[in-house]
Amino acid sequence: WRNLDNSIMPIVINGSGTVTGLSVGGLPDGCVDRDTLATTAKGSILQVQTAVLDDTQLDLNSTTWTDTGLSVNITPIATNSKCIVQFSGMGRSSSTAGFTLEIREEDTAIGQQGMNAHGGSQWHGVSFQTSPFTPSWTAGTERTFDLYWRSINTNNTVYLGWGSGEGGSRMSLTAWEIAQ
Repeated sequence: WRNLDNSIMPIVINGSGTVTGLSVGGLPDGCVDRDTLATTAKGSILQVQTAVLDDTQLDLNSTTWTDTGLSVNITPIATNSKCIVQFSGMGRSSSTAGFTLEIREEDTAIGQQGMNAHGGSQWHGVSFQTSPFTPSWTAGTERTFDLYWRSINTNNTVYLGWGSGEGGSRMSLTAWEIAQ
């Protein structure tokens, strides 16, 4: 590495990943580090919170929105961050009609996805996420996201969390806080 005056500038990388010997326009050594960059860089993930239900089997024959009991809590680090919430699990339907999943924040719908799960014994991986959104939250104040669902029609029983062995499968709801 050479300086502007063409003199050689020694650069040292030690075993902990610290780089020394670089001139940073007069900034003191160590004032910008990996942790500082990771928590402030636009698009970086500030935190991830996940709630899991294992070996759970849910069935429903209703067109009314019903709480699945799966919810995730997150306490934002930054006031102006964005959030993405994702559900993953298994589902099926007793007829050719499907079901609709909805993610809510404090009882307000923030994302919805219809699932056209074919009837019979076919199981489908179900995964959907909200678009990145900017919630009106305050850093340090816990927020809760819940998963709701309903059948598309009343002649249709829908199932979540049932797996190939009918013993239940894992369902998860994950919230990411992202710097903006």
